[in-house]
Amino acid sequence: MLRLVGTDGTKFYTWELPPGKWKLGRSAERDFFVSHSSVSRHHAEIEVSADSKQVHLTDLGSHNGTTVDGVRVSERLAVKMNAMIAFGAAEFKIVQADKLEMDKTRPALLNLGEADLEKSVVLPMQEAMKPLPSKLSD
Repeated sequence: MLRLVGTDGTKFYTWELPPGKWKLGRSAERDFFVSHSSVSRHHAEIEVSADSKQVHLTDLGSHNGTTVDGVRVSERLAVKMNAMIAFGAAEFKIVQADKLEMDKTRPALLNLGEADLEKSVVLPMQEAMKPLPSKLSD
């Protein structure tokens, strides 16, 4: 099973991506709701093939655009696994669910308070997904 995972800087999102067409946006009527102000109400459509081996992405005329690996999406585009997808300022990746390691004993933190944000470091998704070095110092 594929999953769409990402963050808007204050919230972490993860959704299953079964075969079909899925709409993402800031409207609660979308299949995938992203509340960040840089995401349009009707931002993008994700299409997963019946065998889940192909994923296509279409920007729906959003104000702040959609990019894949830094390239703006202007028409229906095939997306590779782990490509960096930005809906406005929200950053996402499509991953294989069996490769996604999640702590199932602890629920995901979805809403951060001001005190949490002051103690947090916000990284771009690409930086956060890099593996840690084997040694912190020599």
